[in-house]
Amino acid sequence: IKAQWTNLHEFNDLDPARVHVPTLVIAGDQDPYAPLRIQQDLFCNLGRGCDRSWSIISGADHAVHLLDGKQDKFVKAVKNFVENGQRGNDSDSF
Repeated sequence: IKAQWTNLHEFNDLDPARVHVPTLVIAGDQDPYAPLRIQQDLFCNLGRGCDRSWSIISGADHAVHLLDGKQDKFVKAVKNFVENGQRGNDSDSF
């Protein structure tokens, strides 16, 4: 799935340091639109003082939530974060 965003610059202008709520970042390690180095910058610059978790799903791209065989990992990461603030998969999370 490829999104065509006409105002992508608006997303890139966001300041993650202004985010002060519990945050879960889920990344596919094969994401061509948001490479891990970009997601790392986002995660590391989130506002301090709230729980945050970064889950990397191996072999997944930008549509990790739609990929057969990866949906379970995605759901597990979200469920665990919502229910108890834990990472979704110890071997794939930071």
